[in-house]
Amino acid sequence: MSPFIKKRFRQNDLSSYELSQRKKTLEIILLVNLIAGIALFLVNVYISAWSIAIALLVMSVLCLPALWLNSRGHYVKSASLTVFNLFFAAEYNLYASGGLQDSGMLAFPIIIIVGSLFFGRRSIPLLSLASIGSLALMAYLEKRGYFFPAPSVTDAGYCLSLTVLLIASSALVWVILRNTERNVAHIRQAEAELLDTYDLTLAGLAKALEFRDSETEGHSRRVVDLSMRLAREMACSAAEIEQIQRGALIHDIGKMAIPDHILSKPGPLDDEEKKTMEKHTVYAREMLAPISFLQPASVISYCHHERWDGRGYPQGLKGDEIPRPARLFAVVDQWDALSSERPYRKAWPREKIIAYIRENSGKRFDPQVVEAFFKIID
Repeated sequence: MSPFIKKRFRQNDLSSYELSQRKKTLEIILLVNLIAGIALFLVNVYISAWSIAIALLVMSVLCLPALWLNSRGHYVKSASLTVFNLFFAAEYNLYASGGLQDSGMLAFPIIIIVGSLFFGRRSIPLLSLASIGSLALMAYLEKRGYFFPAPSVTDAGYCLSLTVLLIASSALVWVILRNTERNVAHIRQAEAELLDTYDLTLAGLAKALEFRDSETEGHSRRVVDLSMRLAREMACSAAEIEQIQRGALIHDIGKMAIPDHILSKPGPLDDEEKKTMEKHTVYAREMLAPISFLQPASVISYCHHERWDGRGYPQGLKGDEIPRPARLFAVVDQWDALSSERPYRKAWPREKIIAYIRENSGKRFDPQVVEAFFKIID
């Protein structure tokens, strides 16, 4: 595909929802074309209209690779093949039947509308020029006497009228799509502002927890940065990295429900206090459960104390049963905790922490995560 087409009709600026809707629309159009093409092919075979039957068969066959490309995520290639297919069918129908007098003229405004739905309003000038060029070609062939019997109307005024109709259709579609794109842009801006508000609220909650638990001041901010670096190293998707960022920020939010005498105890906890402290993961789940927006992020606060060998809490998950964001964060959380001063112990030397994490690879931690983690800290 040429760089011009890639740049002009790229779909990277579409949200995943918009792109999925376009793909579904394209799939429906292709299926309708396939079914209608086969049906019309059989009809034309029955009446012995062989040239049109062959054209319809070619159109139907071209729908198959377009469907395959669309199903594999190659939306632009599939849409381009579909538009070419529609032009081919409309052009050949005019050539094989009544030229500019045929009712197939109605196909060109439809092609402009359908094509603009695939590629946006930037494609309208190109589709309009292609349609007008097709009409000009048909007019030339009519004047040269390629159609028999010759159409009764071949004057320039008729061709001009058709051109004006096409331009009017293009202008109308342009206005409709421009307004639609403005509305979508407005919705995107509102959505971005809402997400910013969510993130600022989460940062405020994390800061409030730090004020209450002064021993871990700065911990949430540090693990957010390191978690995102590790997520990129492990080739997580952009959406997953975004959720990991939020989950890391509020991973200890459940500690807000832990009594002060346990949370602020200046020494190791006894067995009963440990059981109470371990409930912070369950408290976090209960706090975040009503907020559907935070469900993907909440797996970190709920599962980051699970162990690879299944001896963690609160569920005793093992191996890949533990959500990947929680497995990833568990290493980062342990690294930062051991690197920080506590009233009941000093920060560990870097070499000792590295040895501890290596020793617990395959026990506490996912070995693949440990391997990736050491790449980013090196």
